[in-house]
Amino acid sequence: MGDRFVTVVCYINGKIVNGPQGVSYDIPPASYARVRVGVNRDELESVICKTLKINRNKAKVNMIYRCPMLLGSGTFNYILLPIEDEQNLKDVFDIVSEFPPPNTMELILKVITEEALAQHLRNSPTVHDEIVNATEPSVEEACHIAHRSLQSPIEYNASGDDANIGNYEHSNDEDDYVDNNEKDVSSDKDGGSHELKDEVARDALIHVVNNGSIHTSALREDGGLPDMLDKELDGMDTTPHDDALIRNVPSPVFTKLSSQAVMPIPEDSSMPPIGVWGKSKELCKGLKFDSKQDLQYAVKQYSISRHQEYVVTESERALWVVRCKRSNEGCQWRLRACKRKKNQLFEITQYDGPHTCVSSGTLQDHSQLDSNIIAQEIYGVVEQDPSTSISTLHQLIKDKFGYEVHYKKVYVARSKAIARLFGDWDASYKMLPKCLGVIEQKNPGTQVVWDYHSSKDGGAVFQRVFWSFGPSIEGFKHCRPVIQIDDAFLYGKYGGKLLIANSIDANSFIFPLAFALVGEESTEGWCWFLRCLRERVTDRDGICIISNFQESLLSAMTSSDNGWAEPRAYHRFCLRHVCDSFDEKYQDKVLKDLLYRAGTQHQLRKFEACMKELALFCGTCVGFLDDMAKEKWAMAYDRGVRYGWMTTNLAEYVNGFLKGARFYPVTALVKLTFYRCITYFNDRRAEIFSAHRKGEVFTTYAIEKVKRWATKVGGQIVVSVDERNELFEVTTGHYGLHMEKGGNKHIVSLKERHCSCNKWQCFGIPCSHLQAVCAHAQIDCWQFIEHYYRLDVYALCYKSEFNPIPDEDNWPLSSLPSLLPNQNLKRKIGRPKFTHIQNETDMREPSGKTRCGLCKKEGHNRRKCPCLSKGDAR
Repeated sequence: MGDRFVTVVCYINGKIVNGPQGVSYDIPPASYARVRVGVNRDELESVICKTLKINRNKAKVNMIYRCPMLLGSGTFNYILLPIEDEQNLKDVFDIVSEFPPPNTMELILKVITEEALAQHLRNSPTVHDEIVNATEPSVEEACHIAHRSLQSPIEYNASGDDANIGNYEHSNDEDDYVDNNEKDVSSDKDGGSHELKDEVARDALIHVVNNGSIHTSALREDGGLPDMLDKELDGMDTTPHDDALIRNVPSPVFTKLSSQAVMPIPEDSSMPPIGVWGKSKELCKGLKFDSKQDLQYAVKQYSISRHQEYVVTESERALWVVRCKRSNEGCQWRLRACKRKKNQLFEITQYDGPHTCVSSGTLQDHSQLDSNIIAQEIYGVVEQDPSTSISTLHQLIKDKFGYEVHYKKVYVARSKAIARLFGDWDASYKMLPKCLGVIEQKNPGTQVVWDYHSSKDGGAVFQRVFWSFGPSIEGFKHCRPVIQIDDAFLYGKYGGKLLIANSIDANSFIFPLAFALVGEESTEGWCWFLRCLRERVTDRDGICIISNFQESLLSAMTSSDNGWAEPRAYHRFCLRHVCDSFDEKYQDKVLKDLLYRAGTQHQLRKFEACMKELALFCGTCVGFLDDMAKEKWAMAYDRGVRYGWMTTNLAEYVNGFLKGARFYPVTALVKLTFYRCITYFNDRRAEIFSAHRKGEVFTTYAIEKVKRWATKVGGQIVVSVDERNELFEVTTGHYGLHMEKGGNKHIVSLKERHCSCNKWQCFGIPCSHLQAVCAHAQIDCWQFIEHYYRLDVYALCYKSEFNPIPDEDNWPLSSLPSLLPNQNLKRKIGRPKFTHIQNETDMREPSGKTRCGLCKKEGHNRRKCPCLSKGDAR
């Protein structure tokens, strides 16, 4: 720890103030200093004196640490701990390293001059006098009293009424616990009962008056109080009042002590500062936790870190008892905790530790490292990316705890973390109608279509749902008439498919249009989705639908009932899917690349050249395309209905706009699409506003295409063939390394908005030949660009705004019945079986950084793994 530093915040010349979170100081800090962790007390005092310009030769500085006291998980109160020796300072450094504020030590300082110190030592009162007469103690005196009470617990004489104080015993006072019917648990093998039913360590109850409110108590040997005090303390009002803090005289119960009451007890090295516990520290009697779950979490962490295991011997609503798993081998480790009635906190009332058995040393698994603990540890990772793979999470757990847990544990843990973050899987179906209902209500124009069937018990079982947001429906009116549809698997507790419809805006960004959740992909399901799309979203004619060519979708597209058959619409295939199907049959990447190149050619001449080259490599493979019309997959035959888009962009959509969505419960998935659309529309509006400020008239996508094609205008020869019909002949210039390219003739018709190169028709953007004609005729080529690319038209796509929805507690009731999940979609136990060969169209969520398959570390792959010997390198 020599290279680690902490910030020492110094408070001086003020008063200690008691508040809801314990003690604090009434004035800001005087200064601060940076000290190295591990310095001794003298060095620390020297640094403080130098910082505050205090002469150490004429004064002594008393240091009091404002210590965070852990009450369960995440809740802190603050007490004062004097730093009087090296061990005190070492303990403080340990606390600073584990509790907030991070790497910060808050010190309250009292400067005592030589004269004042001598006078203080001459007149120092006894412990008894200090408690009785301390009506207005100073900061130093208040902390001195508290410190002596903490460091020197009082031992009662084991005689008379207090004869059994040192042993665990049954108490007749049960008013302090929630459950008055808790059963006694006996673990004494010899038949003797030493179990405590309700007994716990009492809260500190000595009130230091005036500005301090530090509570401590006289402790028995076992940490508790005499029974004669229990009943009186339960009846006392321990809430501090203003008058009481100034003038209240402590109760005689606290000052009337037996003759041996102040005898010191043996030091308990296992007891950390009261109320403070970290994973590296031992548990102790008196620790408090907000809930039973927090208590269990702490004990599990303790056991895992020490490679020890326990078994639960008794567990009730307000009671939890555990013992060592090797208790039959003689280990006496045992813990008992009860719920306090007065503060509703779980408190450790008996603790016999640490373990006396020897750990087995195996790191294969740990019974306490269950899915709940793992879910807690991976919570932050899953929150950032629910699609994080099980293997990645498994490695994270191994790196942190050192155990090889079963993959099923990690899978269940990820599901629990997702459920905690985004809602329970089953309850999510019940919330879905309310969620879509409030979105539909607050956002005019939003369309939702439900399909469900009645169950035997009178409920409703979810079948499918379609939704499209109002701003998307309105914005699509100004997009190019192209819709891409595809589907993606759901990976949660319940399977199914997410059907997606999106367009491409004039700046080449995905435009989210519609979504649907269905049980499985089928012709009937696609027909339903396409009908919803036609009836609820758009009735435009001439729309091009781009999709894969699976049989169920092909059947749905050709059905006249759906409204998507030609001539009202055009169906085109995703070229990527075509090439992948081709590759599955012939398994040759060279042939696959040739086919893709042929499909993307604009000119018939170039398309035919690619197909001839493909036939030379494999004469029979060309027959694969005989049953597929060329206009379905080849741009050269498309007639411009695609606007140049050859794929469905599923990869970009799933891994970008819908990242992580397939792992969410259904209601969370719908909310994700809603809020992602809000963010997406805002980003596009900001981009459009920025372009307007720059004075641009067209989209960046169109401008870049025009500029790129303009580089080919030089050297082209333009001949006006028919000026009346605006017909021109353009001969391209020669280019290439040996000037072997070029010299081709193209016909440009301004009247018919046509060029034989086909690029103008495919994209709606002036090609190089049209630009050459415009330069020859001295006219502006930008007048021939499609209106979709104008910035003012592009802005209309994102003009409509979303309206926020209220908190879930304020969602109106839905007229739909409460939905239940379809149990037929519930995932089966074990790894799912795939009958489909994975290819590049089966997009997975990105896994982030590269992870080695050998050592499982990030930043390299198995070929570059440092653990791989040179002899094993390939």
